[in-house]
Amino acid sequence: MIPLDGSRAAEAAVKEAIRMAPAIRSVHLLMVDEPIRGAIRLDGYVMYVDQWFKVRREMAEDYLRPLAEELKRAGMEVTQSVQFGEAGASIVKAAGNLRVELILLGGEEGGWFRRPTGLAGLAPRLSRRVKAAVMTVQETAAEAPAPKVPVTKAA
Repeated sequence: MIPLDGSRAAEAAVKEAIRMAPAIRSVHLLMVDEPIRGAIRLDGYVMYVDQWFKVRREMAEDYLRPLAEELKRAGMEVTQSVQFGEAGASIVKAAGNLRVELILLGGEEGGWFRRPTGLAGLAPRLSRRVKAAVMTVQETAAEAPAPKVPVTKAA
C-alpha cells in the first residue's frame, strides 16, 4: 500500500515501488485527505461539507489516475481509494482492511533534526499499529538508479 497526500515527497513511494518491480505484484494507492467541519465560505459562496467531500474526492481520483497508470505500466495490479480523516488512523484502518504486507511511505529528511517529514514521519507510530512492514522512502533516494536485485519465486 502506498499512502499519498498530494505531495511530491509522498510520490517518492510510487517511484520506489516501480523500482522494486517485479517483486511487488499489486499496489493499493490510498489518498488521505483531512476532513473539514461545517461550511466553507469563498467570496460570497457557501460550500457545504457534502459538496466539499464530493469535489475533494473527484480531485483525489484525478490525482491518483496517472500514478496508477504508471504502476500498471510497470506490470502491477493497482487498486485505489480515497479516505477522509487523520492520516495515521486512515492508514492503519486501510492496512487492516486490505491485509497489506508492506506500506511504502514517501517523505523527505527534515531540517537539522534529520527526522523524516510528511507521511514518512508517521512510520514509527504505524509500525507499532499495523501487521505490515513499514518502509520509508526519501524523495532524493527514489531518483537514484535502482540496484540490480535478483527476484526468485517463493517455494
